[in-house]
Amino acid sequence: MMSLLGLVAFLALAWAISLRRGAFPWRTVLAGIALQLVLATLLIRKSPFSDWVYANAKIAADNLLYFARQGTQLVFGPLAKGNVLSEHLGPENAVVLGIYSASWVRWLGSCNGSCAQVEAKASAPPPMSLWAKPRHHW
Repeated sequence: MMSLLGLVAFLALAWAISLRRGAFPWRTVLAGIALQLVLATLLIRKSPFSDWVYANAKIAADNLLYFARQGTQLVFGPLAKGNVLSEHLGPENAVVLGIYSASWVRWLGSCNGSCAQVEAKASAPPPMSLWAKPRHHW
């Protein structure tokens, strides 16, 4: 009951602060609320349809995580594995390399493809002072 009161209050506030109250899109708002109620009714109660939706949502989320891991491994190689960072930096400092690597990528990207020196410097990461104070000194 409290959520219904909150919904009514929210709609009343939206109508009250509207500049053109006569042109307020009541039909669109009510259609959206009706659609939410229908989806909630279908998905909240236990049914074969809700089981199917949740199973497919789980599959989609698992696939998204899998592809994100694959992309991370493509970009960062073995550093994408958390245990590699923890072994070398300690579990409490594993994020330091990620932040430092992000600054290195930003440094390489700042030349806009026109710096021949970047290719020569690409084998060594930029100094930490470049990460702290971004400046272009090449």
